[in-house]
Amino acid sequence: MGRRSSVFYPDRDCKETVKGFMECEQTIYARVTTRELDDNLLTLSVFRHGTVTEEDTGNNGGVYKVSGETNACGIVVLEINTDKSWLKEKQSETFDILVLEGCSKETVVIARRQMLYG
Repeated sequence: MGRRSSVFYPDRDCKETVKGFMECEQTIYARVTTRELDDNLLTLSVFRHGTVTEEDTGNNGGVYKVSGETNACGIVVLEINTDKSWLKEKQSETFDILVLEGCSKETVVIARRQMLYG
């Protein structure tokens, strides 16, 4: 089984990582680095925290999905367009990020703008 790692960035250049909360309706980028995978096509899915496990990847609680192919170095940058509909009347929500070819799970917190800036 291959290996993956994911890091989140506020811009496609992937120079500075996202720290803390991300603002709702912000575009963020996931840079996924892989090694020893059988397929160069990866799918990144965003789920409400706690609604999916690495063993059960059914679309319960899924809010976003994007796919892309890795380059010759095993890297792909995927665009995630966050949306306020993900929050369902809440001020903030935690989400799990699942990257599939194998499985890799990350967690991210997204908040409404007024929670971050008053």
